[in-house]
Formats: sequence, C-alpha cells, structure tokens
Amino acid sequence: MTRSLLTFSALLAACNTEADRATGPVVVDMPATGPGPSEVANSLPPDKVAEGTERMPFDHAFLNAMIEHHKSGEDAAKIALQRAEHPELKAMAQDMITTDEAHIEKLKELRRTWYGSDAAPAAVMPKDEKSELPGTETSTSMAKDLDHLQTTEPFDLAFIDAMIPHHQGAIDMATAAGEKATQPETKALASIIVRDESRAIDQMKTWRDAWYPTAQATTEPVEPAAEGTVAPR
Repeated sequence: MTRSLLTFSALLAACNTEADRATGPVVVDMPATGPGPSEVANSLPPDKVAEGTERMPFDHAFLNAMIEHHKSGEDAAKIALQRAEHPELKAMAQDMITTDEAHIEKLKELRRTWYGSDAAPAAVMPKDEKSELPGTETSTSMAKDLDHLQTTEPFDLAFIDAMIPHHQGAIDMATAAGEKATQPETKALASIIVRDESRAIDQMKTWRDAWYPTAQATTEPVEPAAEGTVAPR
C-alpha cells in the first residue's frame, strides 16, 4: 500500500472515532502527496497518455470549483461578522472564515503539487472543468446573495437561508468527489467537507427553528443533483 493510500485510510479511520466527533482531522494535517496527474502522464508511453489520464480531470475540476465555493462562503461570513444579531451566529461565521481559508490553502497546495501551477498541464487539461460536478451553481447563487445580505432584515434569517443551500452545494460536490475522484487526498478532503458542512447545516436549522419558528424561507433551496449527492439534511 502506498503512502498516499495509508494517509487516506488513516484520515477516514479518524473520521469515525469519538475524538473526531468532538474535533476531527483538519485539512492542514493532510500532506500533498502523489502521484499527481502530471506524474501519471509523464510515466506513460505517448499512446497511453489519454487512456491513463482521462480519469484525472475530475480532481482538477473539484479543486477549482471548491476554491471558488469557499471564497463565496467566506465573503458571506465576513458580512455576518458585522451584521449578525446572535453571538452564536457570529461565532459560527468566524469559524467558517477560519475553516474556509484553511481549505482554500490546502486545495491550492494540492493543485500546485499535482499540476505544477494554478493551471493544469496541457497533457491532462480537463475538456470540461465542471465534468459532472454537482453543487457548483451554489457558488454563483451565494455571489448574487452578497448584496442582499448587506441590507436585508432580519439578517440572521437571511444568512441562514442563504448558507444552508450553499453548504448543501459543498456536500454535493464533495460527495461526488468521494465517488469519482482518483486521488486519495481529494477523497479524504471531501470526507472532511461533508462532515463539517453537515454539522453546520444541522446547527443552522436548529437555530432557525428556535429564532424564527414561523418564518418562511427567504431563498429557494437547492435541489440536489441526481448523481453523486446526499439527501438534504
């Protein structure tokens, strides 16, 4: 078993422990190991490159999409630091910023390690960056919600109703990565994202029920994609 597989197995084992349910592994603990797509391509004879790398584009698409997704969530959380009425929500917003920044740095590190730069090598450039990756539309939806969050009242309700489908989008992307990614590190990171975003959704739903028991949703929920997703929590 390779070092990468050992790392992946250890991370998934950690995700099932009692200690994890209290704290859990974080992305900064994950080494960026290979082989990456460029190394796979370089190790193959020319007539086998396409065959050997056609499985790799999903990982690259996932890294790109999740970076943008976390950036939009971080922007919304920064507004919450200024406008949230409940101290619990402000604390969650700060945690979101810290977590998203750590995820973004890890995603960028993996992308640099595997592809040599922020752009994939031509030999393994994805033909479709979104290659069957569900949940990406929630990044655009959150970007559109930012102006609304600057002025809407009550803010906490609007933030929760925008952030729940945004988190579900991350879960959908990460669930698809658990099924389709080829790199153990991508799968391990996806597992962490599903765990953390699911917990955040549960907490926000609890707060919404307690703080706004009669409120209607202010944003339309995101429908999960038919493939590679988990049911909304």
